[in-house]
Amino acid sequence: MYYSPYFYYNGCQLGIGTQEKYKTDFYLKTNNLNLLNNISKESKIKEIIIYHPALIQLFSNPCLSFEHLDNKDIFTLITKNSPKKVIEINNNNIKEIELGGVFKYSLNSAKTNLNINTENYLKLVLINEAPIDDFMVYLNEINVFINAYIPTGLKAYKTKIRTENDIVMEVVHRDLGKQLECSPFEPRFVKNDFFEYIEKIYKIQNLRNRVDNKLLPLDFKKPTSLEDQFCYYFRYIDMYMGSLGIKNNFKRIETFINQNLNLFELRDQNKNLANEINSLRNHLIHEGYYFPNKEFEVTSFEIVLYKKTLDYNWLDRIIIVMKEGVFKIIYKEILNLDLDQDKLKSFCKHN
Repeated sequence: MYYSPYFYYNGCQLGIGTQEKYKTDFYLKTNNLNLLNNISKESKIKEIIIYHPALIQLFSNPCLSFEHLDNKDIFTLITKNSPKKVIEINNNNIKEIELGGVFKYSLNSAKTNLNINTENYLKLVLINEAPIDDFMVYLNEINVFINAYIPTGLKAYKTKIRTENDIVMEVVHRDLGKQLECSPFEPRFVKNDFFEYIEKIYKIQNLRNRVDNKLLPLDFKKPTSLEDQFCYYFRYIDMYMGSLGIKNNFKRIETFINQNLNLFELRDQNKNLANEINSLRNHLIHEGYYFPNKEFEVTSFEIVLYKKTLDYNWLDRIIIVMKEGVFKIIYKEILNLDLDQDKLKSFCKHN
């Protein structure tokens, strides 16, 4: 049974008239029709249970144990009271995060073929009940956080909510992913385990409140063109340096370059590099992506210094450096995590 909280009462039955045109963002799914009388657009949610294809790589499913004993592989399924990892947050309306697992198995009639399917989940327990419409902002946030740790680019594929009166229903939403699993991801450049990472990022970051959020973490949606990527990382650097009190945007990018000189190749380390990067940003933002004669003006405080040919090999190298520098800002300066520098460098060059 599917139900949208925006359906209205038509006589004694939930539904819409045959002549009505109707649009909704999400539905709630249940096999118990009686539950629908207790759900409305005024309902509140107190828990969100999220299934994401990367979670199976991030921690072991607690319902399934494995050991090799006397040349035998022994699998044990825990059917009741399986252990769960609970992390206390008490910040940004997140009381705690529970990480656990579930499983399904099937055995054919001849008892010759046993299939076991496991899923890991992440449950957000809220401090204060939230409007039912807000579930998507919590889901978007965890999608970003998971992909900032293991950049698969995938979204959660299933979500359940628990309402204030303990009704559990599955959410059907157009932005939920379709992929149920993902290939092992390498390189994983964050050395800290997922439990430590998720606790830190939830205690420091809040994507749901742009006022309290000191800095937006990287989204997992990768910009496509080189120009888009350049503007994307430039904006991040500009925002972060601005949060440190550096008011002039030229000084912001200049500070970033000085702090990351070791990332730039020697031929890029010239006194005009900050002017070139800042001028390219100004051209892309204000003039667009068209370059007359394949050139743009390099300026310093509105004074034209020279014209530079836009070399896309040069731009690609600049983007790689900006990306690596941005990842270091996020993971080292903000989250204080331990990074594998070689894996991070390789990731930035090839992704």
